[in-house]
Amino acid sequence: MMINDNTRKIEEVNNNNETIKINIKDCLSFFLFAFKKQKYNIIIYSFFLVITATLIPIYTYLWKEYIDYATIDFNFKNSIIFLIIYIGIKMLVEIFNFFYLRILDKINYTSWRVLDRTINEKSCNIKYEFYEIPEIQSKINRAWNFSHGEYVDLYQNMMYMLKIIFEIIGIFISVFIINPILALICIVTIIPAFITNFIKNKISILNNIKLTNLYTELNYYKKILLNQDLIKDIYLNNSFTLFENKFNNLKKIIFNKEIVIERKKIKLEIIEFLVRIFLLCICLLLIGYFVSIKLITFGSLSITFTLIATLIFNFTEFIEIVGLFVTTMYSIQQYNNLFKIDILNDEIVDIIDDFEKISFSNVSYRYPLTNKYVIKSLNLEIKKGQKIAIVGSNGSGKSTFIKLLLGLLSPSIGEIYVDSQNLKNIVKSNYWQNFSMVFQDYCKYKETLKYNVGIGNNSKITNDKVILKCLMIADFMKEIDLDTILCKEYGGIELSGGEWQRIALARAICKNGKVYILDEPNSAIDPIEETKFYEKINKICKDDTCIFVTHRLGSVLFSDLVIFFEDGEIKEIGAHADLVNKNGAYAKFWHCQASQYQ
Repeated sequence: MMINDNTRKIEEVNNNNETIKINIKDCLSFFLFAFKKQKYNIIIYSFFLVITATLIPIYTYLWKEYIDYATIDFNFKNSIIFLIIYIGIKMLVEIFNFFYLRILDKINYTSWRVLDRTINEKSCNIKYEFYEIPEIQSKINRAWNFSHGEYVDLYQNMMYMLKIIFEIIGIFISVFIINPILALICIVTIIPAFITNFIKNKISILNNIKLTNLYTELNYYKKILLNQDLIKDIYLNNSFTLFENKFNNLKKIIFNKEIVIERKKIKLEIIEFLVRIFLLCICLLLIGYFVSIKLITFGSLSITFTLIATLIFNFTEFIEIVGLFVTTMYSIQQYNNLFKIDILNDEIVDIIDDFEKISFSNVSYRYPLTNKYVIKSLNLEIKKGQKIAIVGSNGSGKSTFIKLLLGLLSPSIGEIYVDSQNLKNIVKSNYWQNFSMVFQDYCKYKETLKYNVGIGNNSKITNDKVILKCLMIADFMKEIDLDTILCKEYGGIELSGGEWQRIALARAICKNGKVYILDEPNSAIDPIEETKFYEKINKICKDDTCIFVTHRLGSVLFSDLVIFFEDGEIKEIGAHADLVNKNGAYAKFWHCQASQYQ
């Protein structure tokens, strides 16, 4: 049962956005987009195809005349003339084929990764809390699969369809000239191919949607088995066989589901093949009959068999390509679904460069698709320049509080204000410039030392002096070049947990925000180093706001205000000494760890 709050809107988008219905307008717009991306290449390619198709009935007629002159009229001179012209035109066709194949290669090559940028931008602009819904990642995965597979196939199929269409026109005209009845019977062969391909493609579409999550899980286990960072843990726990079995079992489940689908397709293909053979036999019987009553000459007979077989084959190929286009249209719809999940964007108009306070007004929050509020009726005011320790046991709501503070999550109930402005109406990229963050799970980029620090402030990423200063302030003592890659996988070096923590701190310093947030930053160091770390932070922050988030209590000795969370609520709030003297829940929490800081 859905709870009627702001989070419900996200859940409704998740429920309503999944569809396999084709929106013709969206698909036509996308086909136009695909054409514009390659319009010059497609126009040149089409030109060569038109010329080649135009020549098909011409060289067919020339071959017929050559055979008739050679076998009926016994006119050697005319037969040689027609043969020479025929060979010349065939050579011209081969030259055109060479050029259009080169253009096709170019189209195929340049179509790779055209959509990557749009998917990346969209993924970065999706509201953070949407990622709390597993289906959102599936939508992104389907868009990526479309970008790297079916989108490239779209161009190839588009080009192949143009080729088939022009060939069909040319061959159909040739067969029609020989005998109109044969040409019309060839058209009838489209019907069984059309029906079977429509059914097959619908089956494939439904199957692909169902298997997306299974493939995501399969790729997860594959990455575990190939992840260099996990090798040590896998070896020491002797868990390779465990993950390999999970991988193989899941692969077997997917295979079994796909084999069922393939069997259904094969049955349809057999039926379609038998019908096509039956119609081809009718054509052959008619050809024999027309020859017997002299409606078709021997010259026509010599090419009619080949033309009819080629025409039927091209008709079948044409229907299959049409079916693939239908499949692609469904995939386009899946791709478009990714771009429809931003309909909940608030009216973001306010820009803020500095602020005096951040206020939580009766804020509660629950994650999408859950019924439990992890933050409950929170009322709090954070003032500029305060040093605040957010403490509590694991799962008490500390990290969710920080996500709300940063605007990564929107309150399910209540509002957050930055001075007098509602946070939901503030441009987030502008708001985030005010924050320097060090999280427990800080990113370890497989890049240079310079990059790992400078990514905190892209404008400084090439400024070696600034990077070195930030490293010095963060007490990064290892003497390595700024261009050293921090990853053995790419020929660099590995760092210790404490060294990586110093880099994360240097990254935050480089950003130079007005509010420092340190979410469990001391997990990689011992209590003595932890004390030194907080002393360093205290000097760095000076008059800036600083928020420590931790279940280890070293930060409270350097804080003006301690906020103790328990089960999503502020259980106690006040100065450290006052809370200890109060001898409440916080005091018990403190005494459990106090010996480490005395």
